[in-house]
Amino acid sequence: MDNSYLPLKPIVAFMEQLPRADLGNSQALAEFNALRQEIESRASRQYGLFALHITASGGVFGFALSATDRTAFVLILPITTYLFCARYVMEDNAIRTIGLYLRDDIGDRLPGLRWEQWRQSQPGHLPGMDWAHPSLVAFPGIALAALIWTIPTILSTLRTAQQALPATGLLLMWMIGVTAMATSFLLVRRSIRAWRELRIS
Repeated sequence: MDNSYLPLKPIVAFMEQLPRADLGNSQALAEFNALRQEIESRASRQYGLFALHITASGGVFGFALSATDRTAFVLILPITTYLFCARYVMEDNAIRTIGLYLRDDIGDRLPGLRWEQWRQSQPGHLPGMDWAHPSLVAFPGIALAALIWTIPTILSTLRTAQQALPATGLLLMWMIGVTAMATSFLLVRRSIRAWRELRIS
């Protein structure tokens, strides 16, 4: 007879004697703690993306400012901004989804944990101040600054270029940048509105 599982019998017996409600609460509490840790982990990744984006953008602007013939290099920023922004918003959506689950599911199983419900009942930020949100400034704002800064260079290239290919390529990059900037704006704007409506986590 295999006695390797005999030490587990007292534990199993103890678990069977626990009230089902207490056991369910313990499981819900463990799930709550795990999901809160997941929120913290994703928030840390968001901060890392935000900081890396600001640092990289500053480096590109600094490189472009070091010489007048490097202005066109900032056209890379709308594209990199979109990539950072998309990943940032993905983390944001995941945090919001977890918050909804904590409020609507875990909150019902653990009546004593009411953070999500309490947070939703509190007043939101000042109306009409969405335009000053840091995410709007950091993502589409930086992309817009890069696009505006390169307009004189593009116009000058179109007027003086002896070959159409370089000027056309520069203009195409600028148009792609406009599309990337607009997409970043829509992503951030949608995320801000979702948080304003839910006010969770």
